[in-house]
Amino acid sequence: MQPVRVALTEADAVAAQRLYGLSFLLRRSTLLRFGAMWLFLIIALIAITVGTDGAATIPFVAIIVLIAVLPIAIIVGMTLILGPRAARQAFAAQKILRAPVDYSWSPEGLSFSSEYGENLVPWAHLHSWLENDKIILLFEGPRIYRMLPKRLLSADQLAQLREYLASSGIAH
Repeated sequence: MQPVRVALTEADAVAAQRLYGLSFLLRRSTLLRFGAMWLFLIIALIAITVGTDGAATIPFVAIIVLIAVLPIAIIVGMTLILGPRAARQAFAAQKILRAPVDYSWSPEGLSFSSEYGENLVPWAHLHSWLENDKIILLFEGPRIYRMLPKRLLSADQLAQLREYLASSGIAH
């Protein structure tokens, strides 16, 4: 496979953070935590209503709902708003993110080389992968990933990469 030279842009870093953040929000564990918060809200509202002989005032109930929604809104806001901002700051601060990297792949794994060295990561050593219309994230661990902007990949390269990832059994 002909190597693909990747010189990341700030937009690539932001796209990667948005994909990662959205995947975090849609994870089963995150959704279960949000569900637990809402279950607590329902129980609290029932307890308040029963405790006040059903005479809980609308403003009081509204405050309880706001208190229950606030943590979820903060988590979603931090992920979707502050995450891209942090990605821009990291991209500006970390020169290594801007250094060109040559990627290639074969049945053995993902190869990459840059001015900092070269490496071959066997497919089985990758943790998982995600993709959207702009970028592919190849996770080396639960929170460490390599970014491959799709704008730099041909249709054949993209198909072959997906084939290797799927045949290796890496979680998607």
